[in-house]
Amino acid sequence: MSNPQFPNPSENPDNQPPGMPYQPMGGYPTPEQSEPQATPPSVIRSFQLWIVSLVIGVISAVVGFLTFDSIRDDLIADMQEQMPDMSRDQIETVVTISNIASVGFYLAILGAILFLVFQMKSGKNWARITLTIVGGINVLLSLLALAGGGVGSLIQLVSAGVIVAAIVFMYRADAASYFQKRPQY
Repeated sequence: MSNPQFPNPSENPDNQPPGMPYQPMGGYPTPEQSEPQATPPSVIRSFQLWIVSLVIGVISAVVGFLTFDSIRDDLIADMQEQMPDMSRDQIETVVTISNIASVGFYLAILGAILFLVFQMKSGKNWARITLTIVGGINVLLSLLALAGGGVGSLIQLVSAGVIVAAIVFMYRADAASYFQKRPQY
């Protein structure tokens, strides 16, 4: 005997209420939701520009590390004036450790940005927002460093231009729809 309010389970194997559209059990994505969406050209271009920016950063770190000896003696002389109670060996150790630590910190930041770039490419909106903030800070600092002049300023200016272009590509129309349609976890 079948009650119209409670249909026979053999007639409704998914146990859906009458008149309700079919929904898979367990919250699993339907096939049309799980199909990978192609990465738009703007996101790919932004990804490429971020990689160029990171390569510029690595080259800049290596050049800075290799040319550190040219300013090392000036740093040691300045520190000896400021801290006369420290021996030259102690000051040299502090300068060496500071140089290695700063290069290591810089490379760690570049690694974190690389992680964000890959997350952005896979459609994570939070990574796009974080890259926008980090990129904006980088551009601002690069513009402030331009006042110092020299070859390093030219490299920073090029890097800032690449970052601005990468940010612009992340927010083009095809990229915006790509980030809005992706699951954000």
